[in-house]
Order: sequence, then structure tokens, then C-alpha cells
Amino acid sequence: MKFSAVAKSEYKQLLFVCAAFLTMAFVSYFYASNLVKRQIDLLSQSEMQVYKTSMRSLILAHEAALQHAAAAVCISMEKDSGPEELRDVLSILTGVFREQKDIKNVFVSVYGYLNGNYLDGTSWIPGEFYNPKIAPWMRGAIVQNGIFHSRPYIDPRTGNAVSAVSMVVFDGKGESRGAE
Repeated sequence: MKFSAVAKSEYKQLLFVCAAFLTMAFVSYFYASNLVKRQIDLLSQSEMQVYKTSMRSLILAHEAALQHAAAAVCISMEKDSGPEELRDVLSILTGVFREQKDIKNVFVSVYGYLNGNYLDGTSWIPGEFYNPKIAPWMRGAIVQNGIFHSRPYIDPRTGNAVSAVSMVVFDGKGESRGAE
């Protein structure tokens, strides 16, 4: 018997087998794609949780560095340190924080507007164009009256987008002495 003769006599069974095969293929495809989609969703959620935890850790590290810097500046101001001594403190703190594992890749410097002077731990001296009183980190610290996280802005010294963590610095009497 030739194939064409068998196909003519058994075409209903052949159609049934083909239909069953196609049905199994479609069901398998939809079942497998649903499984893959669920696995991708779970993996994405897991990755987002890791990212969220990493970002929160970085934020807390910056806040801790800021509080440490503010305490050191307050101690120095209680000793009636002048701008040069305060700049030295900021410079030392900048060096220490640049070596900290958690923040060294994203840390620029410790700086502030203290006792009417802009002081920077990298000894950057801004030009006439720079007014720290209207800088995002300064305005935010004053408005927030606590730890402030700025939105990204262009850093005038590097030209890069940065985000600052700042706070108002108070002296021993509770009076504002500036922000850093």
C-alpha cells in the first residue's frame, strides 16, 4: 500500500492526531510561558528588593557621615575655631569619608556655610557666581530643619549631577550656625 492510499483511507485519524498534536503544542506553550512569566516576575521583585535595600543602606551611610561631620564641626565651633580651622576639619572629614567602603564611590566632599563663610573640604573656592544661601542643599536643610536629601542638581565645581545630604548645624546653645 502506498502512502497516498493509506492517507486517503485513514485521513480522519491523521487529522485527529495532527489536531491533538497542535492542541498539546498550544497548551504546552501557554503553560510554559505562564511559568516563565511568573519566574521573571519573582526574579524582578527579588532584584528590586536588593536594589531597594542597597539604596537604603547608602542613604543611611550618608546620613551617618553627615551626623558625624556635624558633630565634629560643632565641637570645633564651640572652641571658637575660625574659618581656616573649620576648613581643616572639613578637609580631614572629606579624606576620612572618601576612604569609607560604603560611600567612597559616590562621595564628593564635606562642605558647608558656617558662620557666614562657605567652606569646602576640598578647598574649592567658588567664584562670584556661587551663592550658597540659595543652593539646593542649603535651602532644603533650612526648610527641613533636619536631615535633607536634595534632588539631583548640577554641582558647580564638577559639572556633574549630584545629590546632597545636608542639615542645619546648631551650636551648644541651640542657635543655628549654618548648614552642611
